[in-house]
Amino acid sequence: VRAKSPTLNAMLRRLLATTAKLPPDAEVTATRLRLLSALGAETAAEAILARAPRPERETVLAWAEVELGFRAGERDRACGIVRRRDPAEATLDWRKAEVLCLAASGARQDAQFALGLLRDQAPAADRPLLDLLESLVGGLKGKVLPLEPSPLVLAAYDAAGENPPAELLAAADPGLARSLAADGALGAELRLAAAIAAEASGALATRTLAAIMGAAAAPPAGPE
Repeated sequence: VRAKSPTLNAMLRRLLATTAKLPPDAEVTATRLRLLSALGAETAAEAILARAPRPERETVLAWAEVELGFRAGERDRACGIVRRRDPAEATLDWRKAEVLCLAASGARQDAQFALGLLRDQAPAADRPLLDLLESLVGGLKGKVLPLEPSPLVLAAYDAAGENPPAELLAAADPGLARSLAADGALGAELRLAAAIAAEASGALATRTLAAIMGAAAAPPAGPE
């Protein structure tokens, strides 16, 4: 979801967050969660998730909750869900998240083993993300190829203690731009660019952008 009109984005957020009675379809709910998150309406997505029956949260809606956790910088929450997932039911996305969570927890040998199995089965399009994950366990040096932005990609850069490249921001959805703007550990230039993009799409309040701009313009504190 990358509509450039903040008015259109606001309409979409209101439509997707409606409390009107909808068909009890977990797949529809999962789609609403993903779209709300992409539009930067994580609070509305969390409210819908909180009302969902537990069996659905633990199955159909589980991946949407993992992505919500990664978007919010709540890696422990996301990885807790990943660890509870039945390996027999794990898709490629779940297995990528498993590698990230293992590496971030310090279980590097387990992460390397899981990544090796994943490389044998993942499509070629996944190579840049797998290279980034491998860099977390010390198995790859040098520049990682350009990546498509996603909650998992941002979580991987965060686990590596690195700023994502500016090119990634250009393709990020409003929700990811908002997440980057909220990350005080990012470099000031990238954080400001993310805040400007998020505000332009209606995903970030103008007063929040003003605060980030003020912080970026403030001179660094000198020694007392």
